[in-house]
Amino acid sequence: MKKKLLPGLVVLYLFVNTVIAQTRSVTGVITASDDGAPVPGASVKIKGSSIGTLSDSNGKFSIPVPDNGTLVISFIGYASQEILVAGKSALTIRLDPDSKQLGEVVVTALGVSREKKSIGYAVQEVKGDNLTFAKSVDINASLAGKVAGVQLVGSPSSSFDNANIVIRGVGSLSATPGGGNGTVASLGANTRAATSSGITSFASSDNPLYIVDGTPTNPANVIMENVESVSVLKGASATALYGNRAQYGVVVITSKKGAMSGPPAVEFNLGATFENISLMPKYQNEYAGGFKSAYTSTAQAASSGNPLDNEGFPLFHYDPSIHPAEWATFDGQRMLQYDYDESWGPKMNGQQYRPYYSWYEGDGFGKTTALVANPDNVKNFFQSGTNLNNSVAIRGGGDKYRYRLAYSNQYRNLVQPGANRKQNQIAVNGNYDISKNFTVSTDLAFTNNNLKGQPFEGYRNDGLNVTQNFNQWFQRQLDLDLLKNYRTPSGGVTSWNINSPNTSGDLNEITHPAYWDSPWFVVDENYQTAKTNLLTGNLGLNYKLNDIFNITAYARLNSNTGNGDFRMATGGLQLDAYSYHQYFDTETNYEANLNFKKSFGELSLNGFIGGNLRRSRFELLENSTAGGLSAPNYFDISASIARPNTIKTVDNRNVRSVYGRVSFGYKNFLYLDGTLRNDWSSTLPKDNNSYLYPSVSSSFVFSELLGANVRRVLSFAKIRGSYAQVGSDLGFNQVRIAINNGSTYGSDASFEIGNQYRSGKVKPALTKSWEVGSELRFFNRFGLDFAYYVDNNINQIISLDIPSTTGYSSAQVNAGNIQRKGWELSLNATPLKSKNFNWDVTLNFAKNTSVVKELANGKDSYLYGNSWNDTYLYHFVGEQWGTIVGREWKRDDQGRLVFSSASGNAAYTTNNKIAQVLPDWTGGFVNAFRYKNLDLAFSLDFQKGGNFFSSTKQFNLGSGLSAYTVGVNDKGNDIREFPDNGGGVRVDGVNTAGEPTTIYVSARRYYSNIMQADAHNFIVDASYLKLRDVRIGYNLPKALFGNAVKNANLGVFVGNAWLIAAPGKKWGVDPSELENVWTEGGQLPSTRQYGLNLKVTF
Repeated sequence: MKKKLLPGLVVLYLFVNTVIAQTRSVTGVITASDDGAPVPGASVKIKGSSIGTLSDSNGKFSIPVPDNGTLVISFIGYASQEILVAGKSALTIRLDPDSKQLGEVVVTALGVSREKKSIGYAVQEVKGDNLTFAKSVDINASLAGKVAGVQLVGSPSSSFDNANIVIRGVGSLSATPGGGNGTVASLGANTRAATSSGITSFASSDNPLYIVDGTPTNPANVIMENVESVSVLKGASATALYGNRAQYGVVVITSKKGAMSGPPAVEFNLGATFENISLMPKYQNEYAGGFKSAYTSTAQAASSGNPLDNEGFPLFHYDPSIHPAEWATFDGQRMLQYDYDESWGPKMNGQQYRPYYSWYEGDGFGKTTALVANPDNVKNFFQSGTNLNNSVAIRGGGDKYRYRLAYSNQYRNLVQPGANRKQNQIAVNGNYDISKNFTVSTDLAFTNNNLKGQPFEGYRNDGLNVTQNFNQWFQRQLDLDLLKNYRTPSGGVTSWNINSPNTSGDLNEITHPAYWDSPWFVVDENYQTAKTNLLTGNLGLNYKLNDIFNITAYARLNSNTGNGDFRMATGGLQLDAYSYHQYFDTETNYEANLNFKKSFGELSLNGFIGGNLRRSRFELLENSTAGGLSAPNYFDISASIARPNTIKTVDNRNVRSVYGRVSFGYKNFLYLDGTLRNDWSSTLPKDNNSYLYPSVSSSFVFSELLGANVRRVLSFAKIRGSYAQVGSDLGFNQVRIAINNGSTYGSDASFEIGNQYRSGKVKPALTKSWEVGSELRFFNRFGLDFAYYVDNNINQIISLDIPSTTGYSSAQVNAGNIQRKGWELSLNATPLKSKNFNWDVTLNFAKNTSVVKELANGKDSYLYGNSWNDTYLYHFVGEQWGTIVGREWKRDDQGRLVFSSASGNAAYTTNNKIAQVLPDWTGGFVNAFRYKNLDLAFSLDFQKGGNFFSSTKQFNLGSGLSAYTVGVNDKGNDIREFPDNGGGVRVDGVNTAGEPTTIYVSARRYYSNIMQADAHNFIVDASYLKLRDVRIGYNLPKALFGNAVKNANLGVFVGNAWLIAAPGKKWGVDPSELENVWTEGGQLPSTRQYGLNLKVTF
């Protein structure tokens, strides 16, 4: 045996040495012949083998090659080259453009990649690198300004919520653009509106459908560093094949894949971000808490129910009948009006007074201190947020397979104390050729979130939105650091907002909060949590029958499960409470397609026919205590003193579909497409549950007919047009009149008939849409893409108010027509391109109008929502969607204000049309430079027009917190001084007899009463210009790392960088982060992020 083995080893040794001797390491650089720029990602492969590699960002490569080997160099858009090595060790390769190769390719409906020139509708693509300048964690916010016709309806940057987008404006009467923010979880592929627990149920919305690698999903499950590209399908022709959920556009996300050639590569993308408050209202720092500026004279202030001295301080009046005898020494001490949550009190000049905390037992009890401002009290409450955002990916492949595995981890602390999120994401995709004709593929993405302390948004009376408290109901002298130790020795909770000591001698009564708890108590002990698991994935099969036909089949899953709770701690102003919810939201899609592709000389034919079965299952169980907790801070449903509240929500639906597309092409310049889809929805009546989606589109590339001299200037030109019809259905269990759970009678259950009349004969809503457009490109450097569209959204399923004598409050009907029309323009250019320098720019503009063309018979208006002081949002026939209606000062024929009384009350009328909420136009600008190893990229987005009603402005002014509530009047006197002493705000008008009158009213009366008689005072223009992201990077020299590192880039970035201009900026509100499309009740602060980013590929 040994004798036989030894000769074999010798032969093997000689063979290996011979092979080694015949193989050499070849390096090279690949550039483009037209401009000399490096070509990154070019394929370098040894002919006749599976060995290969890719060029790096500088066009360089290294590969072991036999002496007699031949290299095949290829890259999309360039002619391939074959180079015989013949003993060479260094190569310089220049690739020539190939006009015959496939043109620009974009991902369209159902994940089909197509030449853009053949498409007859608007599709705009954004590459992944342009989405993550500043390590963005939100797919929607990263699209801001980068796609024409996409409006950001943002969630505040100081929240965990993802922003939302609206494509081509609002298209339904009851739309909720942006959905419900401030929730503990963002759910499902389907659009949902927030319930009490933060979980969501189906509702009308104009949000788009999100698709990741062919599977409908939630944008929260997108791994940003794993995104290769995003295609935004805008019109009905582009989205018709996706069915009823795609009525308002589709965001198609394609993940990065492995490569079938080259060795495996490992990619690290490491980031550390710090964020701080960048925008809040401007506060005044001259006046303390109280009510002095509500009075007209010293005498009136002194004779009020809570008498004030000449500076506006209430005095402690010792009353032996209610106060302990030892308090007699406090008699005459100056205090503040602690129970007033406004800042109309005395001027802060260092006067001695009793602060709120001097009424709590301890060393400071009974002591006075100097009254001074705390200018940074709100700013210092918030902390510096952090986000560690790191990812690693492994990609590779061979002749028959390719794969990519990615892992991403985030740990983020918000600027609001106690708010943090741990997020882990895993993505796997790959494909394998089982045989020459049979391929199996899979794409999986999993996201695990563990969240605590999500900030509450909107106007609340329970104190949970601490930002609202600071901006709307607060006192400017407060030192928030003194509220950190909010627990008293007896276990109570301290508050700055205590009651007047003149009314009681019981410290428990005095120190009981009037309206607000300590903000530290709120964020530390009153919070919500959420744990979510999102899984999106598919398993695909592709079988090639012959050169014409192939079959594809997919099983797709989108699953979202989770649970969470909310606790209201014992000892505060609110009744202690606990709630818990758990849910699952699962959608499966099974689809199969027969695809075909055939050429007949100069005529090409391709398309597919297929079918889909969609099943959605959603269940939510909510439990909450009632009547308080049986033991302090015993957070469990079993601790409920009264019978717990239980709500179970079920939402199940099935949609069966058949569809198809056929595309004709003639000589690569004339294309005609037709699609057809029919859905059968389980949520519609059996007799009306079928609806058909036809579409037709055409593209004419007339540059193919131009002469060579003309094409040197006009290198590409096409016109396109399309028409489509799409439909939509109802939510679950909305066909018949509802039967709801009623109140219990002892141990007996009860049921109630729903308040909405439903005939059971409702029909699918319908959208008819047409679009025309053009794409032009000059000198192969400058491009233009223009689109004009008109949509008519008819037969909308809406709820109309009806007389209560019918036994119902509303009726479900098919009615209305919302017409959307507008234009979009995208300009892109590469002004400079050379070996060492490259400059790319993109400029987007869009204008959309959504007009209510008609409502139900006899109806000329539709009530959408309401806010403060008789302020409403209506839709009127013949006008744009969303008209704010409200109070307006009454004026005479000369435009002068009419006083309703001699004291200066302003007369007003109601139901006046005040403002429109939708923007006039939107847009953005993306710029990217590269000079040698240095790169610079930034993006801006902007909006012109639109309005919103601001509660922050209303109460920031009304409660005396704003810097704009201090100053002098025309007499040179302080407006906060008593009017009888020459102060007050001057108001000119006419009395009830029409006589000119000038009245000086107290500052509080003006800002809190007179101003609130006209909604114009609190309408804010939603225009803005924002520098969204900036990144500067540098490709580190390879010599620092050796041959193991292919490339490394170190960058610094700023996210949400600079709100350059916005009327809302004056009031501390960023219009791009509004919590609602037309109003904000307590906007969270805007933040700016600074970070470092290291990208390394091995």
